Amino acid sequence: EATRRLLGQLPMCAQSYSCSPYLDLTLFSYDDKWVSVLERPKPCGDSPVKFFSRDGGLFRFRLETSMATDRLPASRRLVAYIFHPYEPFIISIQKAVYDYVVSFHFRNTFSSSQAPS
Repeated sequence: EATRRLLGQLPMCAQSYSCSPYLDLTLFSYDDKWVSVLERPKPCGDSPVKFFSRDGGLFRFRLETSMATDRLPASRRLVAYIFHPYEPFIISIQKAVYDYVVSFHFRNTFSSSQAPS
């Protein structure tokens, strides 16, 4: 108990905290059950993580977390998101049993009317 209290008073490791604008709660809203500013694995949700703008509540983007082992319950799958500090780039690392899947998420600037053929 004393150790836990002492560790709670230590400063957070700079490498485990993300300062990405996508995680700024004044700019975007998202379900913090699946994503947080701390870079640590969380249970993988059954649906994509959706981000909405704070100024109008409009849908902005989503992070897909599907993998070949989707037949496992979500509670048995873990995912960690690593957000780039300023570029629109996210790495997700998913783990299910012994499988790992690393995905790179880039901003898609094409709308349905501009999509390349």
